[in-house]
Amino acid sequence: MIPLLMVAGISSLLYDYPFSYNVKTNSTLMFLVKGTNANVQMRLSVKDTGYEQSPWHTVTLSEDDWQVVSFDLLNDEAEGWITGNGIVEGETVVIEGIHMRSCRRHRCHPLC
Repeated sequence: MIPLLMVAGISSLLYDYPFSYNVKTNSTLMFLVKGTNANVQMRLSVKDTGYEQSPWHTVTLSEDDWQVVSFDLLNDEAEGWITGNGIVEGETVVIEGIHMRSCRRHRCHPLC
């Protein structure tokens, strides 16, 4: 698992960034997240023949506890982005980004 830390609406990847990481399209990616904001949204962006993103997922973060967040590339919904078609294709994809945003700034979800 890759640990992430959320502070003041900005995510920090506790790993060498920028990175290029290939995963099989039938993978489930799991991340450990911890932070100080109670309402955060996360999504995963991957590159196959185009760019695909998961929908935003609301995550409740706590500064006292790590939370597991997972993205199932084979079964979770995907949205096409830029040149994407909304379908995760091929045998492998590149993790393009892990996006996090504070719901305090983005009133985009009923839970925010």
